[in-house]
Amino acid sequence: MERRPPSHPRQAWEEKGAAPAPSSRAKPYETCEVQPLQTDPGPSTLALDTEEKESLDIIQSRPKDEAQKLQFLDSICTICSTTSVHSTEWHKLYFCQLEVVETVEELLQEEPTDQLSSTVRQQAMLAITSMSRAKLLLQEKKSSLLHACFCSVFHLPPQDSRGPSAFLYSKTLAAMDSMLQTLIYSAGTLSILELQNILQLLLSFANSQLAVVQERAIARIARLAKFVTTCSLPQMFMKYLQPTDRVDIILIAIKSLRTPSATSIKVAALMVDVLVVNSAFQTGQVLNIVWAIYGNLPSITAVAARKSVERALLVLTNKHPTEVVTSLMQCSPTCNQVAGAMWKTMFSEPQAAKKVLQELLSKLMNQSLRKTSTSTKDNPRILSLAATRTISEILLHPTCLREVDAIFPRLFLALLFQVSFTTELMVQEVHIFWKEHQQDLLTPIRSAVKAMKELLCVMGFEKQMLAIEAQGGWDALLSTQTHLMGVRTVAREMMTTQRPLRHTLFCHLLELLSVEDPTWEMVAMTFFIEMLGSMDFGEDLARALELFPMYLQSQCLGMPGLVLQGILKLTERPDMARKTLVLLPDVMEQLQGDDSAVALSVLTNMLRLLEGKASSLTALALADKLRPFFDDLEQKGRLQRLVAKDVQLPDPASIRVLRGHQLPVTCLVISPDDKFIFSASKDGTVIKWDVESGKRLCVVPGGKKGTEERNMGHASHVLCMAISSDGKYLATGDRNKLIMIWDAATCKRLHIFTGHHDAVSGLSFRKGTHQLYSASHDRCVKVWDVAENAYVETLFGHQDVITGLDSLSRECCVTAGGRDGTVRLWKIPEESQLVFCGHQGSIDCIQLINEEHMVSGADDGSVALWGLTKKKPLALARQAHGMQNTQGLQEPYWISAVAALRNSDLLATGSHSASVKLWKCGEGFRKLEPLWDIPLVGFVNSLKFSATGDFLVAGVGQEHRLGRWWRIKEAKNSICIIPLRRRAAASSPEAPNGS
Repeated sequence: MERRPPSHPRQAWEEKGAAPAPSSRAKPYETCEVQPLQTDPGPSTLALDTEEKESLDIIQSRPKDEAQKLQFLDSICTICSTTSVHSTEWHKLYFCQLEVVETVEELLQEEPTDQLSSTVRQQAMLAITSMSRAKLLLQEKKSSLLHACFCSVFHLPPQDSRGPSAFLYSKTLAAMDSMLQTLIYSAGTLSILELQNILQLLLSFANSQLAVVQERAIARIARLAKFVTTCSLPQMFMKYLQPTDRVDIILIAIKSLRTPSATSIKVAALMVDVLVVNSAFQTGQVLNIVWAIYGNLPSITAVAARKSVERALLVLTNKHPTEVVTSLMQCSPTCNQVAGAMWKTMFSEPQAAKKVLQELLSKLMNQSLRKTSTSTKDNPRILSLAATRTISEILLHPTCLREVDAIFPRLFLALLFQVSFTTELMVQEVHIFWKEHQQDLLTPIRSAVKAMKELLCVMGFEKQMLAIEAQGGWDALLSTQTHLMGVRTVAREMMTTQRPLRHTLFCHLLELLSVEDPTWEMVAMTFFIEMLGSMDFGEDLARALELFPMYLQSQCLGMPGLVLQGILKLTERPDMARKTLVLLPDVMEQLQGDDSAVALSVLTNMLRLLEGKASSLTALALADKLRPFFDDLEQKGRLQRLVAKDVQLPDPASIRVLRGHQLPVTCLVISPDDKFIFSASKDGTVIKWDVESGKRLCVVPGGKKGTEERNMGHASHVLCMAISSDGKYLATGDRNKLIMIWDAATCKRLHIFTGHHDAVSGLSFRKGTHQLYSASHDRCVKVWDVAENAYVETLFGHQDVITGLDSLSRECCVTAGGRDGTVRLWKIPEESQLVFCGHQGSIDCIQLINEEHMVSGADDGSVALWGLTKKKPLALARQAHGMQNTQGLQEPYWISAVAALRNSDLLATGSHSASVKLWKCGEGFRKLEPLWDIPLVGFVNSLKFSATGDFLVAGVGQEHRLGRWWRIKEAKNSICIIPLRRRAAASSPEAPNGS
């Protein structure tokens, strides 16, 4: 029997009675006519039987070369197309179908993937098609067989559409499409499952990293989609397709919308419409679809394709508004052109617009400070910024305007909260969010302010917007230091609007403040307090009284004081004053807090409202509260004892002189109970004195240099000393760079601190602790823990030797910087410093008056009063001790010592001018007034007031404590105790520090 040439694949399905022809194949779904059975075998039947037997023989042999492969595959087609299920050949093929399928799979795998030079692939797919129609294709082998088909074709190199293999490539793809459609069609009632299996295989190739593989797989899916729609299978398709497969097909279809082919766009659009409308998606799946739309939209230019995407986006928005809004803001936090087009689509339909606005408002209010991720995917801080930017971009959209009107009060307050929130952003968050707009200087906070201004304008409040701008309110909002001032300005102007809006804002603030939220409660309360002045809120004001107790206990910095200001406003309103009395116990508790001055003003107003017995009982309860209140004010240095005006000139005869040091006294301290004095001198001795008797209780002699380990005392000049506030420890520092720690009760040395590289010139214990600060000529400040005998840290900053140091209760200290001309405040926890300038000479001494003010003296003869919030002196007394004639030149007496009676207005200064001067600080520490000159010959190297202010102690020597520039021979190296008498009839009023 003559066979056809192997290079021409045979038809996979021939109609009975039709002449076989290699170039004329039946269409995949063409139905064959059933011929009547012949009772007598004719010549044609005998020819077919012979051909079938020959084909079966070929199938049972393993093909090797290309001709044999084609003959093998052609034989499969012959048997499948010419035999009936009752024939012997069909049964023989049925029983060896596993071997046949495996052979076909091997033939496909053997085909080279770098070229298409034969029709083996095409003929193999025709053979698979024939076996499927003849019910001879094993179900369990279909997947591996299809995978082999896809691999052998999809991984071919890109084909030239005009090259020699273009026709062969086209026919091969056509054979593959026909094969896939036949597999689905011949599956009957299981066609949907067959389609699902095929799609799962194709999707794995559609997600390939290779573009050519991806393109070919997507094209096959598109062909199948078209086939499915023509067969009326979409609803069944939806019923059986897995959710993940639906999403994958949607993503592929969206990508296919970029193609210029109208047919491909039509098929892809249909798939998008059907799948999006009839599917429910999870959050991650919505994100993937939105990302696909966002990523492909710039390349989708056809009108039909754009409309399909827009329909899908609107359907998703209505079904999953939260997920869509979040996903789009993750795609583009800064709302670029592509995202803007998508937002406009979402706002094109009123129902969707309403849902989107609600979601944006929700994101604005979700400004969680607990998230610090630098990823936009899960960071509510970044998403709230994105919501602000989005609102700014879409406000002018007509549909948006209609919907904004309904939520304006809430949206306006949310944007105001956002402005304050953005002042707290970390640098990393600003960078990742706003890197696209750095060239436009459009920072996050400026974008939020811009959105607020635009919102006011579009809602008809341009007058208020301009008024806020005229008062500098918008600029104030931009700064962390002034943004609450800006909030007050905005609130005042919004109070000029119509009552319905004011009332809605007020009620919404009440609702928000009913639950504490640290991200915006300070801004909300500031706005709310500003609104309390309105006279037309009626009973709603009473609801505010229910909120205030909770916020008076708030840990938010400044919140209790802000609430107290609000209560103060209400006590001044005739319609609300008496109602505020329910807050009296809560206000009394605030006397112990940082806002005690405001609390006192509120209590003053409340006491005026009380009558008779109630007033007396409240006053008694208040008295118990006020005592610790004033004690606390004094402790914090916020209460100034006005004692200077009552101090009388000391009688020189009443001054007691204690002798014991051989060389000039350089430093001294008084014990906290005023019973003992500790002094030290250039001879290295440390002496403990009894104040009442003037006797030496303990003497620690000095030694020679290098004997510190053998002897208890110092072996060089002692320049400074300090005593802890509990009187337990005494610290001394010397020129040998050593700090010695002593038991103040027994004068027993406990420890030696080393670490400074030059003379130790200043020491001070932090009040209430055993933390010790030291200063040195090596220009650094060190922190020590005396209780643990431990070094803590070192601070640097001065440019010359440090000559003095002092501290109080706060974790900070002040230093005098000698010739560098600066006084410095060291903030220990922050490891930062504030620099103050004002003296012209070397600053040699310094002491704190209270926690907010200090006094210093310099060798230019000046005494300066400082406030820790001002870089320049509040008051400066030049030539405080007069002038002296030195070698024919007039120069001021150096200020060698200063002292302050803690938390009072009384100061003392010393020099070598033969007197100690007493001074009075004027109101607000803005003036220095001289009081008395107390005669005292010699260099006054140290001055200290007793804690009660009953006496002043001076350490006097023949030389300056830091050198030997002069020597006053008539002076005595001694301790002088100067009694301070006050006018008997005078009281000691106390006034809050008004500075």
